[in-house]
Amino acid sequence: MTSRQKSCVPCAKSKRRCEPQTPRCPRCARRGFNCYYKNVPVRDLGRTPTGQGEDEISQLSSNDIAHIVESGTVSISNEATSPGALAAIAGRLDASPICWQVWMPGLHPGYPVQTAVDRRPLDVLTRNIMSWPVTFVQKLEAPFIHPSLQHAQSLPPPLEGAFSASAIYLSKTADTKDIVLNIIERKVDQLIGLDLSSLSIEGHLASLQAFLILHIIQLWDGDIRQRAQAEMHSYTLESWALVLHMRIAEAAREQDGDLTWHRWITLESARRTTLMTLMAQGTYEMHKYGVCSYVPNLSEMHFTTVDGPWNAHSQKDWKKEVECLKEAGTENYYHYANSWKTSAAPSAPSAFAKLLLIPCVACSPKNTIPRAQVEMLG
Repeated sequence: MTSRQKSCVPCAKSKRRCEPQTPRCPRCARRGFNCYYKNVPVRDLGRTPTGQGEDEISQLSSNDIAHIVESGTVSISNEATSPGALAAIAGRLDASPICWQVWMPGLHPGYPVQTAVDRRPLDVLTRNIMSWPVTFVQKLEAPFIHPSLQHAQSLPPPLEGAFSASAIYLSKTADTKDIVLNIIERKVDQLIGLDLSSLSIEGHLASLQAFLILHIIQLWDGDIRQRAQAEMHSYTLESWALVLHMRIAEAAREQDGDLTWHRWITLESARRTTLMTLMAQGTYEMHKYGVCSYVPNLSEMHFTTVDGPWNAHSQKDWKKEVECLKEAGTENYYHYANSWKTSAAPSAPSAFAKLLLIPCVACSPKNTIPRAQVEMLG
């Protein structure tokens, strides 16, 4: 079957000539890429998607970001806000489930599936992602930033730049908005200009974390120019994450001698940062295109499935926690999500694992995940 689209998304991202075909164009088929098209119509028992993904994204303004932190205590922005702002956002997002073409964890990457997506869990994840720049500025917290950073005397230079730019962004006014966004653009340009091959894993990690935080601001800002800039840089961000993933996998294989606490923090922070980078990208892609092309890569990424080692306050506490773990103590997203969904008596997921499981609930057919598991996610 010949597609009506001019080129698939992977070929367009790579700026390569495409011979549009479905289910995969020849180039994607040769390289084993996940081939998909932006505007492929998707149907579910006669239901037609609303096509409002772009409008929803544009309506989620920068002002919303400052009011979507889970604690509900954030009040940084100087821009005027209506008392019902969050309720209005929830009303826009909590629409009826729409049938989207998605790549689900647990399925072979070569077989796309079409499934109805429950928007409510997806929107919980969206709000969480949108809150990261705020919690980073307020508390030096994010799912991929280790708590030890809160006690450091200084931040790594890339994160220091992201911190200052995010703080300025969250305190901007209507009069200063253009200047602030220009500052963020320059910070992103500086990051993109880095030579990753010259950076240590620690430097690569800090640069990716900074890039991700600023990318979220640009992507979800609601400003057309910023979103266009972020979309243009999405492939670079994804590449940085995949390269870091390969670097830490190689570093883990070549580990000589006992693993130290500080080394473990670096490796686990990198694992979480790469996962959250692709998760954030995939969430945006789902909202805009109704497709998630990141799941095959996500499903192969490892992370520590319990909170104990991550929350340890000292080398001694950390060592005690890791001694309780099986072997390396990590599991890939694919196996963890499937074992959790099918287990008769699953253990409560860690705070980080909850973020990874939310999309599984959103994309699973109704009533296929036991109620007890769903309730664990809050």
